[in-house]
Amino acid sequence: MKKILSIAINIILFSFFATSAIAATANICEDFYEALRSQGKELELGEPPLMEESKDRFGFTFFQKYSDEKEDWIYERNKNNNIVIFYIEEASPVENVLLPNDIIISINDKLVSDLSDNEINDALDHVSEITFEALRDENDKILKVTERIKKDKMPPRVEVTPEFNIISFNDLNIKDSQYTINYQLSYWWEDNRLTEVFRKIFEKERGTIEENIDKTQNEWRKDGYEWQEDEWATGYYCSVKEEEFLSEKTYTWLPEIEFINSTKDDLQNKTKEIYFNYDVYVDGTDGFWIEVRENGIATFNSSFNFQAFPFDMQTLEFIYAENSESRRYVRIDYNHYTNPTIDKKLTGPLVEWSIPENGSKIEYYEHIDPYNYVYDGIKNSIIISRNSEYYLFKVLAPIVLILMICWSIFWLHLSQIESRLTVSIVCLLALIAYNFVIDDSIPKLAYLTIMDVLILSSYLFASIPTVVSIFSYRKYVDEGLDFTTLDKYLRFIGPILYLITIYFIMLYNIHGNINVVPSMKGFFGG
Repeated sequence: MKKILSIAINIILFSFFATSAIAATANICEDFYEALRSQGKELELGEPPLMEESKDRFGFTFFQKYSDEKEDWIYERNKNNNIVIFYIEEASPVENVLLPNDIIISINDKLVSDLSDNEINDALDHVSEITFEALRDENDKILKVTERIKKDKMPPRVEVTPEFNIISFNDLNIKDSQYTINYQLSYWWEDNRLTEVFRKIFEKERGTIEENIDKTQNEWRKDGYEWQEDEWATGYYCSVKEEEFLSEKTYTWLPEIEFINSTKDDLQNKTKEIYFNYDVYVDGTDGFWIEVRENGIATFNSSFNFQAFPFDMQTLEFIYAENSESRRYVRIDYNHYTNPTIDKKLTGPLVEWSIPENGSKIEYYEHIDPYNYVYDGIKNSIIISRNSEYYLFKVLAPIVLILMICWSIFWLHLSQIESRLTVSIVCLLALIAYNFVIDDSIPKLAYLTIMDVLILSSYLFASIPTVVSIFSYRKYVDEGLDFTTLDKYLRFIGPILYLITIYFIMLYNIHGNINVVPSMKGFFGG
């Protein structure tokens, strides 16, 4: 909790009060960099900051969210009030037993839906062995997994927390399955090896910790503010660009979090800064955090499914992972800033698309490199829904109108065969022209989309009047048969049968299809 508040407060206060007591001065930062150079080897700053000793644990975490009401983290629950596994630690007792996204339905024969967060924590913290019942979605089948698991000694790891933010969408090329964004990727971790180092420099320049806390509390008293004992009171930060950090030769350990599904990185517009944050709390405790902020423009790709086109939803994925030799020491954590916030300004360039409410989600990602090394990562997903009104009113509606005109030839007498064929052939050519319009919207696919099936059925129904007219005319000329009665039936049966066919095609393809926009699902009961 302190981590999140301190980082957030630093970002806000340092942005608006750069000249205040909180903002870093050159003297303090220079002294700090000099301390890093002189004490780096002694403090082993080139190694990951493993603060705790190996201890017994199960080796997993659950999805959580921050509650403004409770001012604390709580378990994120599904519609049945069960909790879901977010992360499985490598070589842990639950590896290959439980998986990320498994739904825990019972702990020690007690239903999770009936347990509070505190009861779940007590059940996990105060026992060495536990029985889980979990549900797993595997190949569209729900499997029930029951396992008894015993805690085991796990090596310490550095918790690195990323925060991903999309500043703007620069381009969205659905046909090529690529999208370009202007982004900010930050990630931070605790390194208390530097707490005492920075504290000495801080107190030398700004007075003792107690004096600074008293000063902050006096200001709060004037404003009538009531504070909490674990609240951030004051702090200090130094920032340096990556190239300057490397030239300082401080030999301080940094993780390397990189995008996995990025296809193009605009290096000219990419910047990276390292922030050293020293935080002091009201209760007199202090801590030290290092944060890397990366800003840039990058192009990503995802595997899109167009079967529901033009009523489809697509998922834009942003995958990043720790990608250095320190992978076995790093555990990727997350907070409520890790999942990007979507607003109307951000979605402005997505003219043909909209982002539904709760359209972004986060999940653990296990990156495996070509040498089969496993790296912890995060996958941020943003769901976008195609605005299908264009295709409904400018493509499907005209196609239906063309078919109505095509079947209207049965209102002409059979002797007017030239007029019949002219109308039916022109209608068929018009359908072919619409096919070219649609082909420009999506890539060439090895499967049929909803639009493909609709157009193929329209081809079929547009061909029937031509075939029937030619056959009827041949019989009319050779045998003198009268097809007036048949024409009267076809005037109505053909269009009605076509509309019924269109409806059932839509119903069959939309019902149960997870990639269909919610509005169409609701209309067809999917």
